[in-house]
Amino acid sequence: MKVIHRFVAGVALLPFVLGCGSGADSESADIIPFCKMERLSFSELPGQVFSAMEYIVPETGKNQDMLFSSVDQVEYKDDKLYILDWRYRRLVVFDSDGQPVSSLRRQGRGPGEYLQISAFDVDSDGTMWILDAQKDVLNAYGADGVFRESMPLPFQTDFLKCLDNGKFLFKLATWDESDYKGKCILLTDRNLNVEEAFVEYGPTDPNFELSSPGLNDCGDFFIYHFPICDDVYRLSKDGIPEKEYHFDFGSRTVPEEARTDIESSLDDFDGYTALAGALYMDDAVGIGTIYDSRDYKGFFMDRKSGKVYVQDSGHACLTFVGVSGGVAVFYIPGGSGGADFLPDDIRQASGAGDDVFALLPVDRCRL
Repeated sequence: MKVIHRFVAGVALLPFVLGCGSGADSESADIIPFCKMERLSFSELPGQVFSAMEYIVPETGKNQDMLFSSVDQVEYKDDKLYILDWRYRRLVVFDSDGQPVSSLRRQGRGPGEYLQISAFDVDSDGTMWILDAQKDVLNAYGADGVFRESMPLPFQTDFLKCLDNGKFLFKLATWDESDYKGKCILLTDRNLNVEEAFVEYGPTDPNFELSSPGLNDCGDFFIYHFPICDDVYRLSKDGIPEKEYHFDFGSRTVPEEARTDIESSLDDFDGYTALAGALYMDDAVGIGTIYDSRDYKGFFMDRKSGKVYVQDSGHACLTFVGVSGGVAVFYIPGGSGGADFLPDDIRQASGAGDDVFALLPVDRCRL
């Protein structure tokens, strides 16, 4: 299956109505005029952005348990970097100095085991909550990796977030067949009893989807976005929708007919732009990824000046992989070229084949 695209439409959130689609400008939405912003490159970013970055170089050494082949989800909490490797079916943890902390790999069908880590999150006491979408269960492991409990899921989901009050936010899968079929977000209590269901899925193309984690922990709030919808939703730390942003890509907006039949429209995507990947959004700053002319490109947005800085070839190695606790996390694969913006020691490590993670506190990147 060729994975490029999924579309969300027809959204209604209380206490206000939110619209999702290719140009549905809700009266309550904060319009982001992306198409009218002055477009610059990462090379033209103010120096404070890269100088504010801190770096972690994971020390895997000869420890086979700490190796990872892909970076499918990243969380940075309490000075620990959690990396999900979907291929190896493991979760590896490093401290802020890059030293190994733990590795969780419990593949199997027995008690305390999983078939796949579809997604994960870490709560305030360090418990790792592992979502296994193949078995439709949620497993909990202590910070020491010891299995604690397993709960069957009464719905099908592919992403989760732990709330500080002990509750959960889940992104429902498009293939969910539960009583909440067609919804995008569920708020549940600690025992997975559904308290609220938000956002309705519209028509989707089951064969294509853009990369997106769905939910981002932006520190004081969560951001929900699911491509190829142009609308973004801000949720409180209690999981309640409180604001909508609408991205206006002007003439490059993906038309309605192309959203549900990508394959026959694929060549036309050379002229389209859509939101994709991880995303941070507030009244002053936007950080995220766009799918632009069939290529993923990171962006920094200065809403006050009306400028948007889009990733260029000199920063092609920098991949925005998530937001965790208000920290934007970027991944630089080992051996990447074009990393001249990195400090000398980090550039040398990257050139020698070491993977690098760059951490940028969003409150330090006001442009």
